[in-house]
Amino acid sequence: MPSVYRPSGTDNRYTKWGGSLPHRPAEDLAFAVARFYQRGGSFQNYYMNACEHSMLSPVCAAYINESVLRLQYFGGTNFGRTSGGPFYITSYDYDAPLDEYGLRSEPKWGHLKDLHAAIKLCEPALVAADAPQYKKLGSNQEAHIYHGDGETGGKVCAAFLANIDEHKTAYVKFNGQSYTLPPWSVSILPDCRHVAYNTAKVGAQTSVKTVEPARPPLGSMSILQKVARQDSASYISKSWMALKEPIGIWGENNFTTQGLLEHLNVTKDQSDYLWHKTR
Repeated sequence: MPSVYRPSGTDNRYTKWGGSLPHRPAEDLAFAVARFYQRGGSFQNYYMNACEHSMLSPVCAAYINESVLRLQYFGGTNFGRTSGGPFYITSYDYDAPLDEYGLRSEPKWGHLKDLHAAIKLCEPALVAADAPQYKKLGSNQEAHIYHGDGETGGKVCAAFLANIDEHKTAYVKFNGQSYTLPPWSVSILPDCRHVAYNTAKVGAQTSVKTVEPARPPLGSMSILQKVARQDSASYISKSWMALKEPIGIWGENNFTTQGLLEHLNVTKDQSDYLWHKTR
């Protein structure tokens, strides 16, 4: 029976109100995934918490890409009265490979993309062997080799070299060649000779996201937008804008009573907003 590994959280925990933002380095996540395939795994699922109640839920539907199941790869936004757990923030998780807007979180997205490509190169050998051959390379270093007959009749071979020492770089010999293994890393050799990928070496770009209001030129603005601009409104795009509304908007549901009332009893749990105005 093939090994199946379901959860590999991209941030490893939820974000809570008042708490620190969780972060899992791309190198550590890639190391965990590579180690799984190194030791005979065949099915990997990135479990991203945020999509359980996400606005992107349809986009987050599970799909299979080779032997990697990427379920809930997005960050997300909770709406309504449910958030999936106690004190979880409304908008999360920006440490996911893709945030709630579908924007890439680099270098995590790119580093995992490179990992998937390297594993794909090993596919002929991975499916040709029932189980990998284990070889000890040092006190905290080991190799797992997949080899067998390929679909075209030739021999195929792929190897994973791991250094599970968290602090020291290792220098090992494998198949008559020397290899340098950074701490806490896996090197992937699709042909048992050349290193195509190492989990500790990030080749993807690193990006920093900033949020800035974008004001459209006056010529492209409607009359309402021009008036709102004079009223210190802020703009997100040509079609979206935020207006400062007065507190206490009166509607059909307003009423007068003595004293303050309990929020949920008044709103019937249909709204988060209840304005009080004293006289």
